[in-house]
Amino acid sequence: MDAALVVERRHRFGPHDLATRGADFGKRHVSVDHAKRRPDLAEAGIRYVCDWVNDDQPYLFDIGNPPLVSLPYSVQTNDVPVYFEMKVSVPEFEATLRRQFDTLYREGETIPRVMAIAVHPFVTGQPHRIGALDAALEYICSHAGVWRTTGWEIVQHFLAQKSK
Repeated sequence: MDAALVVERRHRFGPHDLATRGADFGKRHVSVDHAKRRPDLAEAGIRYVCDWVNDDQPYLFDIGNPPLVSLPYSVQTNDVPVYFEMKVSVPEFEATLRRQFDTLYREGETIPRVMAIAVHPFVTGQPHRIGALDAALEYICSHAGVWRTTGWEIVQHFLAQKSK
């Protein structure tokens, strides 16, 4: 089975983005308080969310059609809370990414796993931090079967598997 690595740029969006991006649009909300608004998100063209930190596999919200998929997300692999709240050092962040990957890769031998890494240019893009991300990604991508992909590609693959 392939392990999946999602490295995808995220941004906040407004009504204009919803109208112009189309169905291949996902969202990572500033907070996770939109549980009651899931049907509204799907109606607005959102096909996936990356807000729920409760699994390392995609799953469907039971809201009807069109489907809304939850993609895995981890606070421990998000550079903002890691560096600013948890006060993790640069080498510790790299080690965390490697250990997270090693566990998911091992588990992915039987059932595919998704590893999301949330990084921001103003945090990990800084010269004193970028090397740790580069090293972690080089390590991760050196393993056989790693699928470097986007959230939307994972959603398409997941939905195709669900329809079989």
